[in-house]
Amino acid sequence: MSDFDATMAALRERFVARCMTDCARLKAHLEGDILAPPELRRAVHRLAGAAGMFGYAELGAVAGDLDAKLAASNDPSGLPRLIEALAALNAPRP
Repeated sequence: MSDFDATMAALRERFVARCMTDCARLKAHLEGDILAPPELRRAVHRLAGAAGMFGYAELGAVAGDLDAKLAASNDPSGLPRLIEALAALNAPRP
């Protein structure tokens, strides 16, 4: 494994760990521990931008769709779908 590959693997691992933290925060938001709209949008926007860089195109697309909804009308209706996509990152692979 090259130094670049090792660095990317470590960064990907940190990204997935951060996604699990974000997933927990977003679940808490749905359960009533409401994030301020700018904080929610920032978390979703960050996921939309970073997911593709680490090879998670589907997650990036889901986050991007929600980011657009939040920007246009502060509509968080796609949040359950994003939480599901985040949780799938930690699911065992067949």
